[in-house]
Amino acid sequence: MRAFRVRPVSPVHAWLEEEEFHHAIRVDRLREGDRFRAMDGHGHHWIARILSVDHAGRRARVELVEPLPNPIRRSLVLGVALIRRERLEWLVEKATELGLTQLYLLQTKHTVRSYAYRRDRLERVAWSAAKQCGRPDIPRIHDPRPLAQVVEETGYAWLALDASGRLFSRREGWGHGLPGVLVGPEGGWSEEERQWLKNKNIPLFSLGPLTLRTETAALAGLVWAMMWTGERSGTQRAEENHKGGDVHDRSTPAGR
Repeated sequence: MRAFRVRPVSPVHAWLEEEEFHHAIRVDRLREGDRFRAMDGHGHHWIARILSVDHAGRRARVELVEPLPNPIRRSLVLGVALIRRERLEWLVEKATELGLTQLYLLQTKHTVRSYAYRRDRLERVAWSAAKQCGRPDIPRIHDPRPLAQVVEETGYAWLALDASGRLFSRREGWGHGLPGVLVGPEGGWSEEERQWLKNKNIPLFSLGPLTLRTETAALAGLVWAMMWTGERSGTQRAEENHKGGDVHDRSTPAGR
């Protein structure tokens, strides 16, 4: 089912407007009564139905028929040094499909300052990927900032990927807190940055003996975080069930 962004105006109605109207009505030729997947850009999506089409005003009135659950249930955070535009767009597309929720773009010693950056373009790439994979929102993309500022102003449990780090073991991970993965530029972290990360008690891990592009390492780190948080959640649930006895004795409140 095709997906389009809408502007809700009530709990059960929305407008399909502007570029989304063009693609839905002019390109895909949806008509009154046709159904599609509507998303509001804030984590909500529905099965929706077109009620009426205003060709002169370039908008369509939509009924929000049935809410759908948000498949993104965990926080996945990347801090990535700014790279070439086409490679960064590829990373945003694939990371969106994997469920990335926050993307911090980093300025580091080896970052090439001439690399172009346009957040609106990256957001369009992310929206295209979100529609394709079935998620109702996109990652929040933060403008480039120095590495130290990102680490010190966020509360994530960061770890950094670096060829000099120790190989990852399934017994190791992020400890407590929301996990975040830091990935350096094409030239790698500088010695000063490595020492600063160590002074901040941010562990350095290696993904193996091969030299990876920044975007490849970022995706590998993201999958690693997905697996680690998934295993941790499963372990915590098992421990809670073991301690609490009969799981049915601890029902969750209605609506949670």
